[in-house]
Amino acid sequence: MEQRTILILTIQFGAGHHRAAQAVAESCRKEFPEFDAKVIDVTPLMPRWMGWVYVDLYLFVLKYVPFIWRYLEGIQREQARTFPAGLLRSVAVRLYNHIKSWNVAAIVTLEVGVNEIASILKAEYLPNTPLMAVLTDYDVDRAWVQSEVNLFCVGSAEVRTELLAMGVPSEKVALTGIPIDEQFLRSPAQGLALEKGGGDSSKLRILLAGGGEGLLKVKQLLRELDGIVNAAEVTVLVGMNQKLQRALRKLEQLKNIQLRIQGWTDEMPRFFHSHDLLISKPGGVTLTEAMAAGLPLLASFPLPGSEVKHCGWTEKWGIGLAAPTMEAFRIAATRLVRDEPLRRKLSETACRVYLEQHAHPIAEVLREHLRPRRSPSKELQIEFDEWARTGRGEQMEVHHGPFARTTLDRMQLASGERVLDLGCGTGWASRQMAGEVAQGSIVGIDISPEMIKRAVTHPSNPAHVSFLVASVDALPFRENQFHKVFSCEAFYYCPDIQRALQEVVRVLAAGGKFYCLVNLFRENPYTHMWVKLLKVKAHLLGRVEYEKRFREAGFEDAVTSLIPDSTPVDETNFKPGWGVNTPGDLKKYREIGALLITGVKGR
Repeated sequence: MEQRTILILTIQFGAGHHRAAQAVAESCRKEFPEFDAKVIDVTPLMPRWMGWVYVDLYLFVLKYVPFIWRYLEGIQREQARTFPAGLLRSVAVRLYNHIKSWNVAAIVTLEVGVNEIASILKAEYLPNTPLMAVLTDYDVDRAWVQSEVNLFCVGSAEVRTELLAMGVPSEKVALTGIPIDEQFLRSPAQGLALEKGGGDSSKLRILLAGGGEGLLKVKQLLRELDGIVNAAEVTVLVGMNQKLQRALRKLEQLKNIQLRIQGWTDEMPRFFHSHDLLISKPGGVTLTEAMAAGLPLLASFPLPGSEVKHCGWTEKWGIGLAAPTMEAFRIAATRLVRDEPLRRKLSETACRVYLEQHAHPIAEVLREHLRPRRSPSKELQIEFDEWARTGRGEQMEVHHGPFARTTLDRMQLASGERVLDLGCGTGWASRQMAGEVAQGSIVGIDISPEMIKRAVTHPSNPAHVSFLVASVDALPFRENQFHKVFSCEAFYYCPDIQRALQEVVRVLAAGGKFYCLVNLFRENPYTHMWVKLLKVKAHLLGRVEYEKRFREAGFEDAVTSLIPDSTPVDETNFKPGWGVNTPGDLKKYREIGALLITGVKGR
């Protein structure tokens, strides 16, 4: 059996997302050895210009004109999307093509735009795959809130409250903390700077981080520190920033600081445990790593957005001091450098807050979503059995009959043809087609035994009409058996639309035609509410998307057309519901009509 994969999606800007993704992967490998945990950076899947806008332009603005980002961030955080949906969908398609041969058991996302891409991936290709959004900041943008997300993993009770205020159900939010490498966690027996690592133990050891992207004023901060400390060792983490590294090597002699320059390293926990104070921009992952290590934090020069909020939490939680300006930095650095009891108090508080926020590890929460569940087909069967018992099967002829009759006329059925009715329900459309194919046969299938029971026992069934229980994605027929296939208001329920289309192609004879009729589609906004109201998953696709799916499955001449319903609206007996709230809505809904997609099997 093919090994199942836990797909962990991240993006390349900022080291925090990558470190958190690796932490999730490592946790999954320990907890679920039967799964393959794979970290995927979606940046290479973006069109080059889009990656430049999303990553490089963002970093440029932050570094050189942060006041512009301060303005844009205030607007963007309230938007439902970080990028136009069409562009995000194009990345989702590329991602699907990259992973479509994998047996994906769950998807984990660690950045808001990546989460939007994953939500589209799930909605259109992997509808039954659990999607877990892991927030790596102690803050949340509205764009995180996508209906496809099964669980939001947050770092603090405050973020949980924000999500609930945005309308996320409480059962979909778990307080798991922000994932980090377990090696950061300080054991109870450890004190500050446990591993002095050969340095002078009498000197204060300061770790200065945040230079990897060149967004922290490292040289200026070093000069300020040189005037504050009496004797200190300062290690500057420059990451891959060669320009900063060269600039620091040329820095004039500092009087009171012994300077160490550290390039890219995968031993960050060791550096956190071997220093007395961390000076850094307050990214969510960095903040969490400092808490786990019990390393007092001087949160300096926050970037607009989440980092400003992080400065507030740093002081409110009692894990460090905040320094948004140079004057504030001088004051806070002086306090922390000269007050060892304060540093110890902050250290102990940080360890306690970390443990409180990580009461439910991510792997433990994910386990609940990896347990065996009822198959999508079983979910559909249960739901439509209930529809049959409550009479909703018969109601479908009333609701969708006008669209169906127009489609049946277009099919130009001929005597002797073999016709398949997919999702036949109680068999009303099959019986209508029977009169046109007197010398042929009609076969209706439905996933619901209760629907088929009602179809079989209907008193007006002709002899050449038969019904059976079957799934569209596993049709129990030989190849090339049917001249025409019809489906009314059923196809968007298929768990795997592409597989179902391939099955239709298989059972159609050469030159045979598929007539697929749907009311739920993008161009009819009055039906979009159905996706939320239905108890089972329904795909919301548009004309272009359906045509593309048909062609990919092997159909020729994939064409879409709208079929309006000219039935007059009875305003006297009108009842609102299912996205149609006024007689005017119902009139517009009928004017737009249903979408008919047709495809021909090649000869």
